[in-house]
Amino acid sequence: ENYRAELQAECFESLPITLKHAKVAGLLDWDHKDPFDRMLAAQAKQEELTLVSADSAFQQAARLKVLW
Repeated sequence: ENYRAELQAECFESLPITLKHAKVAGLLDWDHKDPFDRMLAAQAKQEELTLVSADSAFQQAARLKVLW
């Protein structure tokens, strides 16, 4: 219910979607078509972050650091 308080309590930061993220998502050389997954992958790549997911589809994305 209190999204901002939960983020703060867990020391998480919100990552807004930018135009650069959208461009990278559209240009990914990845057969996976789910737009939300593509955006997560694009953000992780653009921001040089590790994506935490049990979804095996992310293992197929080139040059994406995945944990789990």
